[in-house]
Order: sequence, then structure tokens, then C-alpha cells
Amino acid sequence: MIDFFDIRKDFLLKVLAVLLALSSLAGFMHIGDAYFPVLVIFSLLMIAKTGKNWRPGLKYVGVFLFVCFLSLIVNDPPSFFKPWSRFFVYSMVILVVSPFIVSRRANESRFVLLNYLLNCFVLLSIGSFIAYFLGINLFVHYGKKMEITDIGHFSGIMNHSIALGHFAGLSAVYLLARTLSNKGVKQALFAIGSICCYGACLFSASRNGVISSLIASLVVFVGFYRKKLFSGFIVSLLIVCVAASTYSFWGWATEFVLVKNEANIELGESAFYSREKKFNARIAEFKKSPIIGIGYYAIDPDLDKVEFSTGQIEPGSSWLAIASMTGLLGFISFFIICLISFKKAWNYQDVFTSSLISSLLCFYFIHMISEGYIIAPRSIYGVFFWLIVSSAYYVGGSNKRISL
Repeated sequence: MIDFFDIRKDFLLKVLAVLLALSSLAGFMHIGDAYFPVLVIFSLLMIAKTGKNWRPGLKYVGVFLFVCFLSLIVNDPPSFFKPWSRFFVYSMVILVVSPFIVSRRANESRFVLLNYLLNCFVLLSIGSFIAYFLGINLFVHYGKKMEITDIGHFSGIMNHSIALGHFAGLSAVYLLARTLSNKGVKQALFAIGSICCYGACLFSASRNGVISSLIASLVVFVGFYRKKLFSGFIVSLLIVCVAASTYSFWGWATEFVLVKNEANIELGESAFYSREKKFNARIAEFKKSPIIGIGYYAIDPDLDKVEFSTGQIEPGSSWLAIASMTGLLGFISFFIICLISFKKAWNYQDVFTSSLISSLLCFYFIHMISEGYIIAPRSIYGVFFWLIVSSAYYVGGSNKRISL
């Protein structure tokens, strides 16, 4: 087990993980400018550890980047999207955190950074769970501090409810895996922590976060008990029984998600009303150019909103954004990356590491249906996804047992 609290080991990596998490997620410390410097320092650290011993890794990452580049050449999107500068930054980020170019030390560094980030997410998530009962909400919307009673606007000590839903969900899955792999006092502590993270995810009212974490949790159970199905069934049955028998105690927390869902149905007669327009826009864009897409980081302004002053967009779905922006070529290459990563993680010999990385990947596979962050150059969501892919590649190519 990699110890997050042992300051003597990997001190610089721990500092970088904390700075990356705080610069992207914390509502109490606004140091957003630290995001790119952290990634630069991390890349220099890997170079210093590796020297000249680099080699090609997962080549489909390069294929995906090449298709993004080709989509810009073919389409030449409007300059207000700033597509070329964004593509350059995105490519640099991918080179740092993905397994496109690898070495033993670089693989290990990405794997360890993933662990330290997970621990940061856990602390922020549990802190947000506690913050709810203390009346603390650091969500600020258009300069206005949101009240906890505003459904869908609770972020705890994080800066956005979507961030809380996403990373509390990931943290819950991580601690669930820890719970299943430990015994005694540690198991009890991890279980309590996992429950707190599930609670924080519910408080965020993020339907996407809740659904993704539940499916990923199921993957954890299947992964752990794949060779002991009967034991897995008994454990799952006990958890369901305990959850059902105590529903009167904690069931009120589900109202956040249910109320938000009902509001969407009332507005548009659909649970996905808030995303439906964006989904339709991405599908229409894909139909216009199904092979190479309409261009990396580009959308049709007639179909969806664009911040013309900054070029910022909200695609609404990572999967559909990849299809609409890079066409079938980009979508297929990205899908192959996901498939290879999951296969490597699932077949790994260490049950805990295998189940955890597989479940984290599945979380993203579901979560990316309704969130469009994967093509953004400045996104902790995307960075963490590529670190999971790198970790899957690392453990999948190792002959020794590795555990987070």
C-alpha cells in the first residue's frame, strides 16, 4: 500500500498532487494558476527520473491525437474557438499524463500520482460531507454564494456541485475497494469513509455522479469476488439488507437527486432535459462530418451556445463530443484506448488493484456520457482519466505484483 501520510517518501509528488487537487477543486483556496506549473514540474520530474530511456507506449493515444490534428487541418474551425492553441496545450497534457510515451520510472510516477490524488479527493469529499452538517457551502454561482437548500448547488468545500458529485463518487468507489481488501479496524474506517463519500455525492444532487459511482461499485464487487461468486453474493445481500433496514435513517439524502430529477421532467418531460439539446447538437454535427468530425474543440454556434469572447464551450457529453469533433476515426481510436485499458486492468493479477482501476475506468465510461470534459485542455477530470489509463497500462505490462 502506498502511504499518502508518510511525508518522507515521494514528498514532491505528494506536494504536486495536493496543489493539483486544490488548484482545480477547492472552494477555499483559489490557486487556479498553479494547474499548468504543477503539470510542468511533474513532467520535469519524470524526465529527471527517466533520462533517455523513453519508448513508445499505447500507440492509439498518438492515433487519437493525430486525428484531432487532422480534424483541424480539414475543417479549419473559426478562430474564436482558439482551436490550435488549445490543441497544442491538450497534446502537451496528454504527453505528460497518458501512456503514449513511457518508461518504467514514468509509469511508476503516474501510478503513484494517481494514488495521491485519490487520497486528496477522499479528504475533500469527507470534508464536504462534514461541511453539510456544519452549514458550510463554498459553491459560488455568478458571484452569489449558494444556500445548501438550493438543490444542485451544494459543493461543500469544493468549488462546484459537479466536482463534488464526480470526485466524491470516485472516492466512495476507492474506499469501497479498500474496505473489501482490509480487515478489522482498517476495514471499519474505510467503510465509514466510503459511506461519507457516498453521502457527499448524494448531497451534490449529481445524478451522473451517483449513477456512475453505483455502477463502478458493482464492478468493484464483481472484480473482488469473480472467483468466489457465492461469497460475493452473500456480502452483497448483507449490504443490501443493511441499507434497506436503515433507509429510514439515511433515505432523506436521496431527495436531493430525486427533486432535481423531477424538476428536469417537469421542464421537458425527460429526465435528461438539461442535456437533451446538447446531445441533439452533437449528433447533428456528427452527421455533417461522420468521418473526421467538424474539428477539435469546435461546435456549431447555430446549434449550441459559445462564449465568443473566450471560445469556451460545454459539449454536454465526452463521447458525443469526440464523435462530433473527430468523427468515427477519433471515436474508434479513443474507444480502443478505453477497451485496451480496461482489459489490462481487469486481467491484472492483484485483485485489489485490478478491481479498483477497472471500476475507476467504468466510472468514467458512464460519467462521460453526460459530461463533456475529455477534450478540454485544462480539466482535472480529463487529467485523472488519462492517469487511470496510464495506471492500467503500467500494471498490465508489469511482471510483478503492484498495489496502490
